[in-house]
Amino acid sequence: MNQNTNHRTVRINPIIILFALLIQSPIFAQQPAFTDVIKGKGKPVLFIPGYACTGEIWDETINEFDREIFECHVLSLAGFGKTEGIMTENYLERVASDISDYISSNRLDQPIIIGHSLGGLVALLVGINSGSSIEKIVCVDTWPFTPAAIDPEATVESQTMMAETYFKFDSIPLGIKYSQTREEVKPYVEVLTRCQDKVGMLLDMTVNSEDRICKQAMFDMFTIDTRSKLSEISAPVLILGTWFAYKDYGITAESTTEALTVQYSNLKSKEIYVHSDSGHFIMWDAPEWFMYHLFKFLK
Repeated sequence: MNQNTNHRTVRINPIIILFALLIQSPIFAQQPAFTDVIKGKGKPVLFIPGYACTGEIWDETINEFDREIFECHVLSLAGFGKTEGIMTENYLERVASDISDYISSNRLDQPIIIGHSLGGLVALLVGINSGSSIEKIVCVDTWPFTPAAIDPEATVESQTMMAETYFKFDSIPLGIKYSQTREEVKPYVEVLTRCQDKVGMLLDMTVNSEDRICKQAMFDMFTIDTRSKLSEISAPVLILGTWFAYKDYGITAESTTEALTVQYSNLKSKEIYVHSDSGHFIMWDAPEWFMYHLFKFLK
């Protein structure tokens, strides 16, 4: 018996198929906000550098870690040094989110996070995001709200207009190098460490950093206030601070310790130590003091 059936031919545009395949391809995956180098095996430890620096600042510190016990994940943030920048409107929050994803996707069990300056602020954001999945956090010369280190009455609202004026980044394309020359940057870098043999490396990193990312990072540091959210961090936190570089402005070890205690007051568990005469890069200027407190805390 013949049966008549109406068939409708559906024509699919091959370009649509190709596009559908491409958007699922790894080449369209979101570029992570950092690169990583892994050294050793064992307990995972993530090292996050600060403003305009790469993971190279941690070289001497990592050399003190037993590579049979610790697996060191050395991060370099996008746009700092010669690391390629990324397009994002919320730079530090994006970095922190990507690190949380990195921990999860690589199944890093109860990692330790060590951050310097801006990197310490990122470590706090990761701790807020990741809860009990982080074992310990170390913040090296880091403030939960940077402007309040100078003005205790500062708020996000009071700082936003200033940040928008001095750190405007929207019109700067990616790939443009730092806006100041080595000669212009040098006076600011020289006061960050008492190890003058490190100044050249810091200058190289800074002038090779991307201008857009540097301004975004500074904008974020002046407008991100983590103080009220620190209670969400379950991990104990070691805070290592310094004051010597600011002695000419009336800052003392006692006032720095008090200010750090106030800013970190919402943490459930913390230890705070302030070095007497170190610059900003404590791990370089006071390596024995730094490693003593670090390994005592990690033990």
